[in-house]
Amino acid sequence: MVKKILSIHFDTNIIFISSDRKYAIQAFEIDALDYLLKPFTKERFRLSIERLYNM
Repeated sequence: MVKKILSIHFDTNIIFISSDRKYAIQAFEIDALDYLLKPFTKERFRLSIERLYNM
């Protein structure tokens, strides 16, 4: 699904949130901005959003 979105909106930044670490490598192979592994802290979420706004 993400590859389809990126084929249409190639300048989209994506932050994945998952409880499964096995997809992290795939996420970064398609240039994900970040990959948050559940459970994550508010501070970790804030850092991801800050990275997004600083793009």
